[in-house]
Amino acid sequence: IKALKPQTTDTIAIVEFVNANQIEPIYLEHHYYLAPEKKGEKSYFLFQSALEKSGMGAIGVFVMREKQYVCVINPYENGMLLS
Repeated sequence: IKALKPQTTDTIAIVEFVNANQIEPIYLEHHYYLAPEKKGEKSYFLFQSALEKSGMGAIGVFVMREKQYVCVINPYENGMLLS
C-alpha cells in the first residue's frame, strides 16, 4: 500500500490553462498566497505576468501530506493565489 501513496513534492504540476471566467468560485474552498522560494525569482513573476495579461488561470496538481490535490492558480495583486 505504501507504494501506491503519492510522494510529497515541493512543485505544482500545471495540467491545463483555462479562461479565468470558466471557473465557478463556489468550487474553490481555500485560498493561499504563492511565493517564490528565492526572492525575485524571475520565473515566478514571468508566470504571474503571463497569466495576468492573458486573463487565464492554471489548473495544477500537487501532493501534500500524501494526498493529491487539484488547484487553480490565478494572478492576484502583485502575486498569485492558489485555490
